[in-house]
Amino acid sequence: MKKLWLILGAVLLLLCSTIIPGTASQQEIRTTMAMPNKLTKDPHVHLSGTEGLNGWYVSNITVTMNGSYWYQLDNGSWLMYTAPFTISHDGRHSLNVTDNSTGKWIDQYKINIDQTPPEFDYVKIYHLLEIIYYLPWCLDSTSGVNRVEFYMGDVLRETDYEAPYEWIFSGTQYYLPFSLTGIIKKPQFSGDNITIPVIIGKLTNQWIYSFRVSVYDNAGNYLYFDESGQGGPWHYLVFFQTLTVPNNYTGYLGRFFVHANFFNR
Repeated sequence: MKKLWLILGAVLLLLCSTIIPGTASQQEIRTTMAMPNKLTKDPHVHLSGTEGLNGWYVSNITVTMNGSYWYQLDNGSWLMYTAPFTISHDGRHSLNVTDNSTGKWIDQYKINIDQTPPEFDYVKIYHLLEIIYYLPWCLDSTSGVNRVEFYMGDVLRETDYEAPYEWIFSGTQYYLPFSLTGIIKKPQFSGDNITIPVIIGKLTNQWIYSFRVSVYDNAGNYLYFDESGQGGPWHYLVFFQTLTVPNNYTGYLGRFFVHANFFNR
């Protein structure tokens, strides 16, 4: 009886060792057949254009294929390639390519084009010894706004990466002579500047400036606006304001009263 059980066990073990490898092989074959026959990007498909930043092109794209291919642009109809063609519209495009002779899927090309610079408008607000530059609207509908740069003269003074885009300029190197008359507290002298706490006074101010605002999109396109000239004079009544002025003046500047013209160094 024991011999019979041993014989039956040996037969079962032989059957299992025969069936299992065969089943695994069939599974592997089915998995392989279900996988897409996908290649890497074909070296015979060429995209030519001017590259910008962050994966964007800033020009038309010419597509050239050295071989027999079918292609589909932006989920449109499949077309047989016969000659180089151009993609010119701004936006995010997809190009699917298959090999006509083998039927093999080549690849999907992501083509991002932005040839249009951003658009913006800005306003300028004068306040005492400050100018506020503000962009009430600033947009780029394709790649998006990246940053706004503000210049005085040839010097970059501020970079703003988030809306609302603005810069408050306060400085003395672009003033023309200005006058201040009024009742003050004791002024503080510090190097090239004087800090004057004004209780009540009259400020007459003028400006001379060279200004530029440049707006960049994420593709690297930009638009700028230049402005230069002289503004004023403007007259302000000043109440309880602390002003910083150049330590270069004519007239009277005392402990409690000022009547003086201040000059840029």
